[in-house]
Amino acid sequence: TEFVLTLACRQCRTWHEEGLPIGIAVNVSARNVQDPLFPERIAHLLAACGLEARWLTLEITESSIVSDAVHAARVLKELRVMGLSLSIDDFGTGYSSLTHLKQLPVNEIKVDRSFIRDMVRSDSDAAIVHSTIDMSHNFGYEVVAEGVEDEATCEFLARLGCDMAQGYFLGVPMMPAEVGRWIEASRWELKRRGGARERTER
Repeated sequence: TEFVLTLACRQCRTWHEEGLPIGIAVNVSARNVQDPLFPERIAHLLAACGLEARWLTLEITESSIVSDAVHAARVLKELRVMGLSLSIDDFGTGYSSLTHLKQLPVNEIKVDRSFIRDMVRSDSDAAIVHSTIDMSHNFGYEVVAEGVEDEATCEFLARLGCDMAQGYFLGVPMMPAEVGRWIEASRWELKRRGGARERTER
């Protein structure tokens, strides 16, 4: 985990030096979330890489919290105090209750692709996504839709008020050097379309 985080933070700092002020998100495991020394390790890593905490988002799954929600919340609160962003990944596929959810100091909820994939054709999936967006906004969280593969889904999510989206319709996995060119191409496309989805397609 520390190797991946170090690599990600160094790359993020490189992008900043190249004039690309963008953040980076990294998945972390249940073991990290339950480790009381994890916040301290993150602080040392950020200092070594010369990266401000606000540029790093840690993604955690619902299942990584369930085993010891109280302890996990304590670790996550320390990370939030440091200035990191926290995201619950694959939301809807785990076992956390609303009681646990409202106690977690997270910034965003990522709706699992299994609900996004067929939402244009499935009323039940659309209802689940719509309810998740409304509930998350009521808790003060932003919402990210995972697995957006086509324009119809992206447009539907925008109408539902989804804050952000990720998926192959927006961008495919790429090497770090390609990111700058992709961002410029995306900016041009947003201007061509009038900038209506700038927030959704961030």
